[in-house]
Amino acid sequence: MLEAARQTGALRYFYSSTACVYNEALQMDPENPGLREDMAWPARPQDTYGLEKLYAEEMAIAYAKDFPIKTRIARYHNVYGPRDATCEPEEMSSAGNQWGFNGESRWAHGGMLKAALHIRNELDRSSTLRNIFKGTHSSFHTPLTEGGDASSYKLVVTGHSLGAGAAVLLTLMLRHEYPEVKCFAYGVPGSVVDETTSLEMSSYVTSIILGNDLVCRLNFHSLVKLRNDVLDAICRAKVNKMVIMRTIFLKDIRPDDLMFEEGKEPDTPFKASLEVFKSEMAEKLSKYHGLQLKIPGRLIHLTKFATSKECCSTRRLYLPVSRPIEAFDKIVVSSTMGADHFPDQYYYELCRLRDIFVSPKLDL
Repeated sequence: MLEAARQTGALRYFYSSTACVYNEALQMDPENPGLREDMAWPARPQDTYGLEKLYAEEMAIAYAKDFPIKTRIARYHNVYGPRDATCEPEEMSSAGNQWGFNGESRWAHGGMLKAALHIRNELDRSSTLRNIFKGTHSSFHTPLTEGGDASSYKLVVTGHSLGAGAAVLLTLMLRHEYPEVKCFAYGVPGSVVDETTSLEMSSYVTSIILGNDLVCRLNFHSLVKLRNDVLDAICRAKVNKMVIMRTIFLKDIRPDDLMFEEGKEPDTPFKASLEVFKSEMAEKLSKYHGLQLKIPGRLIHLTKFATSKECCSTRRLYLPVSRPIEAFDKIVVSSTMGADHFPDQYYYELCRLRDIFVSPKLDL
């Protein structure tokens, strides 16, 4: 991103970092009054995500020294508050009337819709895309705006995670003015639009899901199902649940050996109360707008088909497979469900697949 900014003549660069860059040892003391900017060094970030962000900070600082790019960095400790957590479905009729699409009885994630509307309004106010694609005068200069006609360029919108959700809805709002626009959504949440809208988006939105990525399967209904599965497992347990959890690390003991078969667990007060609880929750769930938000567009699942040894670690190998929308209705609990969402993992696997499929010999 930095190099692209330099090549296109950007004069200002803002990097969104994280509090995870700070030395982890300084975050263990509850009496610590706070952190200062200089406390990231000596470096000991709390995880690889923090290390990645700290490296990117240093790269931005280096570019600011070597090139005429004004750089600013913000380390966020929290990225939302109560007013931002608008995750309930919101009908898109108002947005559709404003941006030229049918939003009647079409639903989207409220927070992502709010973000996409903000971006679309800013693009319209600044005339950024019109200046680039229609050759009018621009207040900022890039190779596109200085080099003459750019009408042959294709407009592609992309994003990762929540940004991917906003990118999908932004693409919907751009189609009236730019009918050829396409969207590629990486690690997109599983609760962006209703199922009808998702299927209608298949011609211009492609969602890419890596392995067991948790975020791509997250929605209200999948979380309810996961909760019920956990409660059912507790009900079936013959021993303490912590004993069962430890079997993950013991190859000679299977968790199923410590649990009753499903439907054959004994009648207990807990089982009775669980049945009442699930019945009450099912009734409440039926009142939750009566709809489910889904993952959008055409779905390409990077599916694990093998593993390979690389130095001291094991690398999973993936191949792209087209999947139906129902394939992501259930959360897959696995050791990689979190790491599979990281953007660097998406980048690595897509680069590997590119090298495979552009090569004349398909060598897996």
